[in-house]
Amino acid sequence: MDRKRHKIIYYALIFLLLMILFIFNFLTGGNLLPWNRKEFERPLLKSISIDSSDVVTIVLDNANKRKPIGKIYDLDLFYLVPVFEYEENENEIIVKEDISEYKEKFTEDRQYDIGIKWYGGHLYLETIYKEGQFTVLDEHYTDKI
Repeated sequence: MDRKRHKIIYYALIFLLLMILFIFNFLTGGNLLPWNRKEFERPLLKSISIDSSDVVTIVLDNANKRKPIGKIYDLDLFYLVPVFEYEENENEIIVKEDISEYKEKFTEDRQYDIGIKWYGGHLYLETIYKEGQFTVLDEHYTDKI
């Protein structure tokens, strides 16, 4: 056989194996492959709130194993702020930041991007500031960059 036919047969076999894998995965209910689409599409952000003492509390879902979060080092909330301490358990990660020094700079009905960065990834939240609270419009997750 010449090289061209060899290459065609090689790609056809790979395609056939992949098709068998995906069909088997579909028939077994999606448990064959290590990712689960519903779990991956589940948002990481559980809540974001500002209390009466101007502390922003961001609660992230730490139970989602398809979207791991590493050691958080930065919070981009109007200003880039280093994060030295945060609470973490098996279900949640809670990041708190005092914004009393610059809360008056937030404008009503304006869109703000909030970024949470860890080594190897980040979470960007598109929010709108309305009535003294942030409302999340969209969430973008990146890991292993």
